[in-house]
Amino acid sequence: MDQRGHKQRGHRKEDHHRSHLDRRPGDKSMKQSQEWGRDRDGKRETAYREKSNFDRSPKPSEDIVVNYAEPPEARKPNRRWRLYIFKDDERLPFIPIHQKSAYLFGRDRRIADIPIDNLSCSKQHAVCQYRLIDYKRLDGTSARRISPYIMDLDSSNGTYVNNSLVEPQQYHELFERDVINFGYSSRDYVLLRDTSDASQVFTEEDMA
Repeated sequence: MDQRGHKQRGHRKEDHHRSHLDRRPGDKSMKQSQEWGRDRDGKRETAYREKSNFDRSPKPSEDIVVNYAEPPEARKPNRRWRLYIFKDDERLPFIPIHQKSAYLFGRDRRIADIPIDNLSCSKQHAVCQYRLIDYKRLDGTSARRISPYIMDLDSSNGTYVNNSLVEPQQYHELFERDVINFGYSSRDYVLLRDTSDASQVFTEEDMA
């Protein structure tokens, strides 16, 4: 682990707001009952689409070299994953990330599926990759599942999961409610599914 980068990141987070996942169910600000995926008027939440290039691939004429190739075990997810974005305690529209097998994060809007404009981030910063993996059930039997992973693409200032720097060029498995950060950007990306329990993540003000 890059101790220098980790220390810098930790210093930034000390001055940042309290994590949305640090709020306990007993907090007065916590919304205890709310239909997940809907606001209080009963309308569906608005997905973040206008600034994301979810289905775009660079044309050969653009002469862009993508610093990543999907592995043989790449698969489109069978669950509807989402990234909920928080900036300075403001919840921004979520990003659906279940429509294909990989999503590129970076400042280069010509190829990034999810642009991140903070100057501390690299043009091709990281990738979220869904992979078909083998695992053991509790009863010892073998099974397979499609799981999300994050890989830092040798970015200048690193990728963080739950405030810990991930090793570059290696897959790091992601789990529901993980918080992802890129470089020194103040935006928190919270990984959830469309069926996730919102009461453990959002306050009453967030859900309004």
